[in-house]
Amino acid sequence: MEVGIAKDNFVERKPIFREALKPFLFFLKFFGLYFDCITDLSEGKKRSVGILQKIYSYLVFLMVLAVLGKIVSGLVINKESDSFYVITLHIVFYLKCAGQSFACLRLCSTSNSRHLWSFIEELEVFLVDIKLTNCQMIEKKFKQKLRLWLYVFIFLGVANTGGQIFIFVFSNSNEYTRLLNLTTIIVRPLSTNVEYRIGITLVNTICFAAFFLPTSLCGVLSQSMTYSYEELYRFIRHKKENGCQSSNRSVCMRSYISYVRLKYVKLSNMVKRLDDMVQHIYLVSFPLDIVLICLNLRVILFEFDDLPSRLYLAFWLIPPLFTLIALSHYSSQIVERGEEMHGIVQDFKPVDVTTDIQIELEMLMFHLTTQPAVMTICGMIPLYKSIIISIFVSIVTYFAILVTL
Repeated sequence: MEVGIAKDNFVERKPIFREALKPFLFFLKFFGLYFDCITDLSEGKKRSVGILQKIYSYLVFLMVLAVLGKIVSGLVINKESDSFYVITLHIVFYLKCAGQSFACLRLCSTSNSRHLWSFIEELEVFLVDIKLTNCQMIEKKFKQKLRLWLYVFIFLGVANTGGQIFIFVFSNSNEYTRLLNLTTIIVRPLSTNVEYRIGITLVNTICFAAFFLPTSLCGVLSQSMTYSYEELYRFIRHKKENGCQSSNRSVCMRSYISYVRLKYVKLSNMVKRLDDMVQHIYLVSFPLDIVLICLNLRVILFEFDDLPSRLYLAFWLIPPLFTLIALSHYSSQIVERGEEMHGIVQDFKPVDVTTDIQIELEMLMFHLTTQPAVMTICGMIPLYKSIIISIFVSIVTYFAILVTL
């Protein structure tokens, strides 16, 4: 539907979301958090690789569960000598890893209506249909924004693995003895065997990937939705500047408003699909990140007085803080972009308001009222900016109370 814009003013788009997702899916597959659905693959080598990926993913999930079970048993059965809060901190961390691993595996089934690729394909079709100028530069900026998640993951992953190796190398020093016990709580007693310690490092690296990568996928998908809204509004601004290219302005305006309405409804439905698709990751990530931050603050202040341990724990404040802030920000951005349509509707000032145009405007206002774009935590808590601010105020209040104790 061209809605009266001259063809020489815009260029054909190319699908970009698949290309933007490839680096994230590579890391997800590498750490066993995602696999290509076998029913989508043709017979032969690709199908065999898909089966191996699926087996690897479930083995990783079982490994994370085993680590979680080991720590829980150490608390309940073996009565580990570590502080209750230290062990609880590890339990919450690995509980998030296991929960997010399971949620990622749900995305790999075509029988599930929340299948990732069906969502991406529909979003690609939506965006390709919006023809505008200067698309390549804007698409380049969009891809650069997405890379932030990869940069943070690589930095934190390298720092985590490097720190683990450093602690193992200097574990004979009395200064690092307690820190060694803190970082290797998943295996007791700790062997000095090199292969054994390499295995522990690999397990911790995979668990860190399970902690961070699923939330990065949610962040990328949320940014993709925001980008789609921005491109729709860029189209509307372009149309407003250039006007209708038809002699019948009334028919052109009705066609234009109808086009905008259908596009907005499509995006609203896509937001609901995205919310449904990532609801389990959000349900695991948001509450457990808040608990992790609060527990970590408590352990830093009261459980350890040596500098290396406090620095290590302070480092582990970064991943939950980053995922909590980033997911909150990008989720609230979707809400803000959806609400921008209210101002756009108010700017519609057709010269000749016919009955058809009035009906289209009323239908658009109806959709704005009944189909707001909003992300939620498992359909229960809408992620508006005011609620997000309340969450961080609660964390700051908790920290202030701890300091005064």
